[in-house]
Amino acid sequence: TAARKRRQSAHRMAVSRARMRERTVRARQDVVAERRGMTELAERARQVDAERGMKAMCKHSKVAYVPPPAGESAADRMARRKAMRTECASKDAKAKRHTFRNSFTGEHADAMRDVYRALPEDAQDRIAAMPTGEKARERNLIRTFASLRALGVQYEPPEPGAT
Repeated sequence: TAARKRRQSAHRMAVSRARMRERTVRARQDVVAERRGMTELAERARQVDAERGMKAMCKHSKVAYVPPPAGESAADRMARRKAMRTECASKDAKAKRHTFRNSFTGEHADAMRDVYRALPEDAQDRIAAMPTGEKARERNLIRTFASLRALGVQYEPPEPGAT
């Protein structure tokens, strides 16, 4: 009868709605899972890229590259990379100091080297890391002091902080 038809129709509608809901929920879960998979892939790619950068930096600075051990934790990875970075930085600073020292030429070259070596190491690093123009100015100052020393002028720089 009419009541039964209404009930059957309502049931069919409810079943189809439940199916639709199930389908949308499953689709949403698939999308989330896919996005998570993508982020894992992206993270992996980022790590591979970072390792490639570390390897290149170590090669440039002539420092031994330490490859990541299997199952390395994030903290271990950060510590390992920081150690390599500091080693590269100190190696680069040393190379810059040597390059600057080798740029001393002319008659006072040895005396200039002595003047430069007499400076504290952090001052040597600061000078060596300067841009070319400023470096040239420092080189000229060092040459001046060296030539004064060669002339027998005893010059002692004032103590830092003394005016």
